[in-house]
Amino acid sequence: MEKMDKRKTHIRGFTLIELLVVIGIIGLLLSIVIPSLKMAKKKAEEIICRSNLKQWGVVFLTYAMENNNRFWIEYNSNMNPELQQGQWMPVLSPYYGEIDKIRLCPSASKPPPDPRALGYGATFAHWGDSGDGGALMRGHKLTSSVDKNYGSYGINWWINNVDPPKYVGWRYKPELHWRGPQMANTSTGRIPMISDCTWFGTNPENSFADSSERIGVVTANYWENIGSYSGEIWQNDISRLLINRHNKGINFGFMDGSAGKVYLWDLLTLKWHRKSVPEQITIPWLPQ
Repeated sequence: MEKMDKRKTHIRGFTLIELLVVIGIIGLLLSIVIPSLKMAKKKAEEIICRSNLKQWGVVFLTYAMENNNRFWIEYNSNMNPELQQGQWMPVLSPYYGEIDKIRLCPSASKPPPDPRALGYGATFAHWGDSGDGGALMRGHKLTSSVDKNYGSYGINWWINNVDPPKYVGWRYKPELHWRGPQMANTSTGRIPMISDCTWFGTNPENSFADSSERIGVVTANYWENIGSYSGEIWQNDISRLLINRHNKGINFGFMDGSAGKVYLWDLLTLKWHRKSVPEQITIPWLPQ
């Protein structure tokens, strides 16, 4: 009987060195791919944010077209005692439809950090949703409909059809307000209507130089750590925009219907009100 030659079959495995080489290559590829994916995600969020602001711009201009080419009267206790600061969302509610789709920047969809008793937003968190709405929001009469008054965008409060002599409020300066979009035809410069913001509105007036002492308090993580009312910061409305939400800048919707990114050091080059004098600013924690 012929004996069959039984040969042992040896399956060669990877050596330790080969495994380490493969693991190293995978790690190298991940180190290249993951940052790229994060950058792509951030870029997509920035594009969606600009789209939201562009839609808000359409809402603003539509309101004006249907109201004698004038914006709303935001703060007028004689005409409407319930219409206080920050109530621009309820005023515009008939025009925006699915508001939940455009009220938040994708980069700032988280609620304010806890404990957050005031209602401020932060760099990557929206304003307003802090349980009872926050102490400052209660003062602005927003808690009765707090579910309808939260977001990550704030309006330029100089966009306002003041109504003297009935108009009341500490911002009563008719010579500065943009009462309607037609005023933009006689002005040069980009007129901001709405932007990324840590509050529901802001109205920069003084130059950065005049407010430099207060601005110095706003560090890179100021809005993440704030826990109590700060009058110094509150008086300087430009500080509400000093958030590094989109790679050294924030997004804006402008009165001409466009939307785009503005670097933080260029915030005061915008035409915030009718007598704004453009200037650049220096932010210690944000190199250009």
